[in-house]
Amino acid sequence: PRRKVQQEEPEPVEDDHLSSDSESEEDADGVAGDPRFMWSATDEPHASRRKEILAKYPEIKKLYGHCPLTKWKVLFVLVSQLWIASVVADKSWSTLLLVAYTYG
Repeated sequence: PRRKVQQEEPEPVEDDHLSSDSESEEDADGVAGDPRFMWSATDEPHASRRKEILAKYPEIKKLYGHCPLTKWKVLFVLVSQLWIASVVADKSWSTLLLVAYTYG
């Protein structure tokens, strides 16, 4: 028969780098938070930067999209790494480490 076992609550661990008097400080919105980080109410920087760049250089838009060669490059790397793995499978550790460092 099973019986219930009551587990004790773990004691909280206090990190020295987190504990300070400034932990309870509130930011500009009145929300308490970690003083090491700053909340910014501005727009997402990448989207606004992209809009600026496109306004200044509209010809960049034609560079958007997928590169058709990527799938072939990835396939080549995958097949070559599998082939090299089969070649060095029975080699010494030093050879394996050398190949892993140079090609892996």
